[in-house]
Amino acid sequence: MIMLDLLKDKRVIFPKGRQRAFLIKLLERLDLSWSELARRIKVHQRTLNDWKKEKYSMPLENKKDIVEYFQLVGTNNLKHKRRFKHIIGRVG
Repeated sequence: MIMLDLLKDKRVIFPKGRQRAFLIKLLERLDLSWSELARRIKVHQRTLNDWKKEKYSMPLENKKDIVEYFQLVGTNNLKHKRRFKHIIGRVG
């Protein structure tokens, strides 16, 4: 349970433009629509759209699920950061 919480707490930091490219490549490889991809990876289509626009970073847990489910390779050299790291210590 603690390991799962740690994965939920971390975000994948793609270089600019790479998160979008990752998702588009996945979409093309699987020949799916955005709504079909969202359903397959069990996220709301709006969430997927926000990831595509790089509005938000992707949770590490979701990236790992995508890589395992679709048997992807070559995506392990990305940086990770804790979710809400930018506000830790500012509250209170």
